[in-house]
Amino acid sequence: MKTLSEIYLPAELQLINHLFDRIKNEIREKKKIAYVESEKNPTEEFLEYFMITDELISFNKRSGNKNKCAVKAKELRDALKYSLRTDEELTRQKFNKLFGTANFVGTALYLFIDMIKEEIANRRIVGHELTHQVFGVGTITKIEIQNEFVWFKYGEESKRLSMGHFNIAKDDQEKMVSLLIG
Repeated sequence: MKTLSEIYLPAELQLINHLFDRIKNEIREKKKIAYVESEKNPTEEFLEYFMITDELISFNKRSGNKNKCAVKAKELRDALKYSLRTDEELTRQKFNKLFGTANFVGTALYLFIDMIKEEIANRRIVGHELTHQVFGVGTITKIEIQNEFVWFKYGEESKRLSMGHFNIAKDDQEKMVSLLIG
């Protein structure tokens, strides 16, 4: 039997790379990305004139005047990781809180992630059932961002478990890989 960390972490990395490339392609196609209000209505502000490299996505933030801004590739990859490891609704406020409200990065990350949110929702393992060797069938409710721990709910009880000690049944391994990698 393989552990959750042996199966999930490499597949997650592969999925993050795929989603990162997909976001870059979406940006190249759209050329402009409109801001959205909390009700998802576009505003008059938008992002434009994108320059995409392996380390950085730079752009102009247009809101009457032009401001040059950038999002680091690492920040976008971290935002993708966060998006895959939670089942919370992804909001601009959560990204601002995660990446700091003193700069513009959180809003741009939210706009980039929002372009592919359906694919993220369809490919995350949070909310799916897995079988644990000791606790039986349960649901992964959350994967911690910084650590290799999962919150596993079985019955009415939740436990924080190490991914390195969470052995996965063979059929669960195949389902997980097919969900993440496709």
